[in-house]
Amino acid sequence: MMDDYRQRKERFVSNLNGTTLFETGSVMITICSTYFLCQTLKSFISWPNIEKLSWMNYVIENVTLVIPMICVCTFLSSFSTWFHVILWLISILIYFLTKPTSSVSLVSSTSYSRNISWSNTDCNMYMYTCRMDLGVGLFAISHGMVSSEARNKQINVKELFLENIILFILGFIRLIVVKYFSYVEHVSEYGIHWNFFLTLCFMKLIGHCLLKITKNLISLIVVVMIFHEFILLKYFHVDNYLMSSNNVRKNFIDANREGIFSLGGYVCLYLIGVFIGRIIIHDESKQKFKQMGLQLFLGMVFLCVINWNSSRKLCNLSYVSSTAGLACMSLACFSITQ
Repeated sequence: MMDDYRQRKERFVSNLNGTTLFETGSVMITICSTYFLCQTLKSFISWPNIEKLSWMNYVIENVTLVIPMICVCTFLSSFSTWFHVILWLISILIYFLTKPTSSVSLVSSTSYSRNISWSNTDCNMYMYTCRMDLGVGLFAISHGMVSSEARNKQINVKELFLENIILFILGFIRLIVVKYFSYVEHVSEYGIHWNFFLTLCFMKLIGHCLLKITKNLISLIVVVMIFHEFILLKYFHVDNYLMSSNNVRKNFIDANREGIFSLGGYVCLYLIGVFIGRIIIHDESKQKFKQMGLQLFLGMVFLCVINWNSSRKLCNLSYVSSTAGLACMSLACFSITQ
């Protein structure tokens, strides 16, 4: 019974085409427009001690942040571009109707989870991506942005071990649960035993070791990307190996080839996250939000230009650059609205 259900679910999510970078970006920028709308609406209401009214914060944040994102990812997905334009116009209108009485920060208010997950497995591997592909890449970047390396904080071997052993245990638990309940999974994503928790674990470990070798982040990112893209994928033809339809998996590495050989790209995303994190920490401490926004915007323009044959499965140069570009776009919008 469970095997039949699993097979039907796998057929349902197989052979799907992804979407374009433009459409994915239009969904991403909606997050920025909802953030701006939330800020301006709080200033417009101008209730005394609004930050202390948790129920009012809850209502405003759900109406302006959660509900619009649900709409744009469901029945309004075909009109995402126009939807976020309307949100921006409403926000700008409210902004000019009232003079903000104080700087309202969402960081100090009640925090709610606003992550959108989109299960769109086994997409066409080239030219198109799906929101789940973007989600894992952005998670790797955000992991680097909040890491101790981004804050230039030195951690010892014990702290590094504790950080990574938790991710390893989560990966092992997920493996057991998925196999026990016969949960739907595609081996073409990470392999038979591998999963995203294990990728995060080894990504952080490798990234930390590389940063011990040199402090020059830009050079390190370039070297890692050259090794992964041009030596591993192209010179040794690992891309053909990963994209082959051969389902025979002889050993552990062969069984988990997708997860293992995509680590180089994820390490590059992690290092990019560390680099962006240092920019934000440096500029935010000096209240240079416009300068930070300009830097991130220029980074977005440069990175999004490198967009051909994007593949999350390979975690190639195009996927890394487009994901980092969309991350820079969102952060630039956030810094400008700040």
